[in-house]
Amino acid sequence: MYLMATHIPIYLDGGRTYINDSWYSDLELGSRFFSRHFGPIALIGPSLPIELADAMHMREVGPDMPNLSLHPSIDARTRIRRFWPAAARQWQADLAPLLREASVVHASVDDPFRPMQLAAMRAALKANKPTVLIGFDMDIWDLLDDKLRQMGRIEGKLHVARTAGMEFWMRHCVRRASVAMLKEGLVYDRYAPMAKNPKEFCHSMHSEADVVSEGELDERLTSLASGRPLRFAYFGRFVERKGLADAIRVLAAARGRGVDASYDLIGDGPQRHELETLAKELGIAESVRFPGSFPYGVALHERLRTYDAVLFTPTEEDTPRMVYDAFASGLPLITSDIAFLRRRADRDQASVLFEIGAIEEGATRLVELNQDRERLVSLSRKAHEAGGRHSVERWYGQRLAWTVEAVERHGY
Repeated sequence: MYLMATHIPIYLDGGRTYINDSWYSDLELGSRFFSRHFGPIALIGPSLPIELADAMHMREVGPDMPNLSLHPSIDARTRIRRFWPAAARQWQADLAPLLREASVVHASVDDPFRPMQLAAMRAALKANKPTVLIGFDMDIWDLLDDKLRQMGRIEGKLHVARTAGMEFWMRHCVRRASVAMLKEGLVYDRYAPMAKNPKEFCHSMHSEADVVSEGELDERLTSLASGRPLRFAYFGRFVERKGLADAIRVLAAARGRGVDASYDLIGDGPQRHELETLAKELGIAESVRFPGSFPYGVALHERLRTYDAVLFTPTEEDTPRMVYDAFASGLPLITSDIAFLRRRADRDQASVLFEIGAIEEGATRLVELNQDRERLVSLSRKAHEAGGRHSVERWYGQRLAWTVEAVERHGY
């Protein structure tokens, strides 16, 4: 059995179990790739009643996934003061029989004040089970200052202590895990030097079938020679840290220098009204469109293939899957220079970077691409190649190979 531990809630409706559809996709892939080597996939996580779920984004885990079983445990709403000792004991009691049956344990390091994944990883290490440690999604220290600005003094002190605890336990676990899968960029750079068996991986979600065909890509790139307007896009959450206000200012500055281009912001979020107002104030409301959200899947990929590039100007470190979906559609990246995107630029050669917040420099990059469309064609072909390399089948296959190798080396 391949045992996974999570802090993400499992929703309960009588005897039926549900999870968020984005998490469902990960589990479906894990089941497809790992169950034939390690047996059924078992997932233990905290629970919530179905009434608290977003019904539009829930998937039931039932007979259609016979190799996956969900094991709901403690109430996900349990606060720190009530976690100890009763909830912690219950979590350990629910974990114990699964751990005995597991041939591999897969977990990360979560809140040390309410450890669930961490408890599973520590128990697995103590039992000498083969372990797959998943690193943080983003560098916790890089995020610290921004989070502290949003917190009061007491809450901030607690968060600093939590971050220090997560750092301590990640260092402890990464030195002992059979294999540590660390997300590329700052997370890998921080923990790989101390890891027993570090592996750098990409967290993509697009399938090989989602990669734009050569013929469709050629048709779009050929049309660039006509001098038609350029079409830029962003897709994701509208929140301040994504730097979308900067992206709109970059577009406005480029249009002011003769670039005929539009910008579609696909998605939604709390900053939408502010962004719409900014576009109007800059006099480019007709060129900045908000087509709404698209569920992840065929419709989104088909929409992305109608653009020429992704314009994305985050103001701090970020590691969005959007990058790989853009590549799948043959879209190069025009982005601010954060560590993750610099890594992608170096490795995939399908990006144009400029300094964070440098509006005029960003506009210059758009002017240059508009004038040198053969370069845009070349970047698009590089993006297409990267889309094939970063398909979910490729990366899950690589993760499976690393896991099999680590388990064999462990000798369990």
